[in-house]
Amino acid sequence: MTDRNTIFQNFDAALDELKQRLYNGEYYKTPNSCAYVLYNLEIHGFRTFASSLCNGTSTGEDGMSEYSATIKVLEIKTNQDEFDGYIDKRINQDLLENLSKEECRKLLIDYLVHLGLEKIQTNPLDIAAKHEMQSKDVNGFMNKLQSTPQKVDDLPLLLAGWYRIPPAVARLVAKNIIEDKNMEIYTDNTGQKCIKLQSTLL
Repeated sequence: MTDRNTIFQNFDAALDELKQRLYNGEYYKTPNSCAYVLYNLEIHGFRTFASSLCNGTSTGEDGMSEYSATIKVLEIKTNQDEFDGYIDKRINQDLLENLSKEECRKLLIDYLVHLGLEKIQTNPLDIAAKHEMQSKDVNGFMNKLQSTPQKVDDLPLLLAGWYRIPPAVARLVAKNIIEDKNMEIYTDNTGQKCIKLQSTLL
């Protein structure tokens, strides 16, 4: 299994890792426990995390705690009633003849993860991109655009290359930068669209 501290550049890869952890029982089972897909604004990547207390800064795996540079993208409650108890009850009621208990358990976990994704009602990449707009690296990048304008089409590549922001997130961050009211879009003498931070703001 992937190391629990692995940082993923792809949300789907982090989601697959979360499912695998749930399949393997690698989560807390306390009354208010959760498993997450998180996005780290300093490292610019997704990771999984298990906590004994949802919506708090309680102890997680390896004594780790959540902190301000990390945002929750997806939360799955792993307490007895909402996870293992629910799964066991459904298996006993709906066990299909051609599936083993383990196969049924995996299908039910997939279903619970699907419900978790539906609850957030926002594309996970949009969540990451929105918070990246407040990150130190992206704010520094935007300030550099005052003295060093860039081609509009180059923004995603620069964000991904300079700061290792996941490419799919970088494209959305670039879109947000372009739409920012403090930015000015102009055409240079070669006909290329460029972007800069309005000088009156610095």
